[in-house]
Amino acid sequence: MIHRRLPQLIEKIPPIYVLTREPVDDYHREGVAVLLRYDNVEVRYNPALHAKLYVCWARETSEAFALFGSGNLTYPGVQGNIEKSTRRMPASTLGGTTSRAKC
Repeated sequence: MIHRRLPQLIEKIPPIYVLTREPVDDYHREGVAVLLRYDNVEVRYNPALHAKLYVCWARETSEAFALFGSGNLTYPGVQGNIEKSTRRMPASTLGGTTSRAKC
């Protein structure tokens, strides 16, 4: 499961920027606390935010991507809920910018 592999994944990738609401629930506080353990993670808060944007930079441009949508990176958000997301990849990856949706 991804939560067991998270430490190894985070340490191997370039900086991660997380924009989220101020945590109110324990699960959210715990999730932010886990992310803040790593030097390459920056967390900022916006009380009006509902949408999620996950940006993954990479040393190789072809490996970078961004996800924008309604889903959370939780088990229900990834495996159970019906969510709408768009993946954006660099123009150099496929000869142009692409979008893909998961419903």
